Amino acid sequence: MILCLMTWDRVAPLLPPRPPRRRRYPGRLPVDDRAALRGIVYVLRKGVSWADVPAKRIGERALPGPTS
Repeated sequence: MILCLMTWDRVAPLLPPRPPRRRRYPGRLPVDDRAALRGIVYVLRKGVSWADVPAKRIGERALPGPTS
């Protein structure tokens, strides 16, 4: 597991709150903060580009672009 529960409990309070979604032209649905952080940690640890992150490793909706 890339991000254990104890680490997430320490990091989660440091993240800013999500802004409310616009009604008109809301854009993409926001990605789960934990999944996004797992993707960032994976890229930093493995030294791969963002496009090379396997979606099944991080989460299906976690990463926009060619991996999802």
